[in-house]
Amino acid sequence: MAAEVGMRARSVVRTVVRWMALLLLLQCLGSHPSFTVAGNEGHVVVKIKKYFSFPYSELRHNYFGLANYGSSSSGCELNGGLLTADQTPAAHDSITNHLRKVGDAAKRQVFTYMGGDAYYSYYWEKDSDKVCDVDNKYNLLNCIFEWNQGEFVDTKVKHRGVPFFRGARNSLDGVGPLNGYTSYWREGYPAHGQIYLISRLDLTKEGSNATWYDGAVHADDNPDTPNEAFGVVCEVQDRIITTTTTTTLPPKEVVPWVQDNWYIILILVLLPLLALIALIVIICCCCCRRTGDKSTGTVPMELQEVSGNAVYGTQQG
Repeated sequence: MAAEVGMRARSVVRTVVRWMALLLLLQCLGSHPSFTVAGNEGHVVVKIKKYFSFPYSELRHNYFGLANYGSSSSGCELNGGLLTADQTPAAHDSITNHLRKVGDAAKRQVFTYMGGDAYYSYYWEKDSDKVCDVDNKYNLLNCIFEWNQGEFVDTKVKHRGVPFFRGARNSLDGVGPLNGYTSYWREGYPAHGQIYLISRLDLTKEGSNATWYDGAVHADDNPDTPNEAFGVVCEVQDRIITTTTTTTLPPKEVVPWVQDNWYIILILVLLPLLALIALIVIICCCCCRRTGDKSTGTVPMELQEVSGNAVYGTQQG
């Protein structure tokens, strides 16, 4: 009887211990950063030392008059800069001012390629379900625009930048800014399903601000971005800063009560289990003690009877 009770007790204890281990494992998985919601790469702001710009003559003299992403990027790099990131309202104002400087009023508008695009999701993305396919209008939500120059480059994932906008077609459900960045799209844009970001300024309206335009890698491939209307706006980066008074910060993340008070739930679950273990141990001890008492009381009686028979047998002989 004692052996059977002991086996049952040990089985119950093992089950309880396994449940406790499972709860602890689930807690670890829930709080581990690898299991957090995707897309929360964070709001990165880079301090800029200065901006500079070139008119279209720079492209005409050095790049055969061809305005494209490559020639614009090269023009910046050869002069110690990078294509601009429209990361904050202050940056947006600076880009607008430089576009106004390099623009030709006769062209009525001026363009420049930006230091952000959706090229990673288009070319480098390994997950086939997340690839940006510009030839499939139903797949354009996978096009993730990223700031990807200089300090914005991801140090862990090659060719990756900081996502700031999702979607290459304004009409799709789910299109919108990412990581707390402000978007400056022209009304109705993105409209072409293209992966390169171009900043456009209307020179016919005094006080107008630059707006975004999604275009192809070459200006000639866009319906309304002639080469002659392009300039080049560059920035010289300093370092990443964590706070700024000019940027739109990401919305405060709301932590669920369960996640924030996980230890209370864990205690409430563990206390009954510990009480159950203690109760089982007490019951086992009591059962073992009673069984031991019965065994101790029975053996002497049996020995007496056997001993008595032996005595009587001797006397009769």
